[in-house]
Amino acid sequence: MATWELNAGARGGRGGPPPAGPGAGAPPAPRWGSMNVVTTSLSGGYLLSSRSLYSENAVLTEYFSHHSDFGQDYFTVTAQLQDGPVTRVTSSTFKKEPNGSKFSPGACEIVR
Repeated sequence: MATWELNAGARGGRGGPPPAGPGAGAPPAPRWGSMNVVTTSLSGGYLLSSRSLYSENAVLTEYFSHHSDFGQDYFTVTAQLQDGPVTRVTSSTFKKEPNGSKFSPGACEIVR
């Protein structure tokens, strides 16, 4: 299940613009938002970051958020894995580059 939360550009990220009052014009178009994704029915496996096991009962919740600080745009992915009483959280933040000059995709290699 995924949910998309729009934001009219306010700092801090989640939620939407305040409701318009009587006689007010339409709210401004959203400038960015955040997406939350919940994944269930996982098959058991290993977390790459810690190589610890998780079971088929685990629930993965991912938060994808765009934010700006100091005139730069960023994209943060936070993953929360709930497996019974154990919760593990990882997070990665990516800075938007001005162009695609640093992007050079290549073939993936499986490391065992």
